[in-house]
Amino acid sequence: VDFLIYPNPGDGQVTIELVSDFRGLARLELLNMLGQIVFTDEVMVGEDVTIAKRDLSRLSSGIYQVRLTSGNSSKIQRFVKNGN
Repeated sequence: VDFLIYPNPGDGQVTIELVSDFRGLARLELLNMLGQIVFTDEVMVGEDVTIAKRDLSRLSSGIYQVRLTSGNSSKIQRFVKNGN
C-alpha cells in the first residue's frame, strides 16, 4: 500500500489517498514523537485508489508519524499538525 496524506502540514480535516492492489481493512495509526499511538482507525481499501477523510483537529500541534498497515505490509509518512 502506498499512500499520501494532505494537506501536509494541516490543521484539521485531512485526506488520505491509498493506492494498492490489496483489498480489505487497513489500520491507520498516528504516533507522536514519543512513539505513542494517539489516533487509530480502520480504512476499507478497495481496488486501485481509495480516498479516506479524517478529522485530526483534536490533535495537538506537532510532528506525527502516520503508519498504514495492510496485510503484511506497513508504510510510514510524516505529518505536521498546525494550529490547535
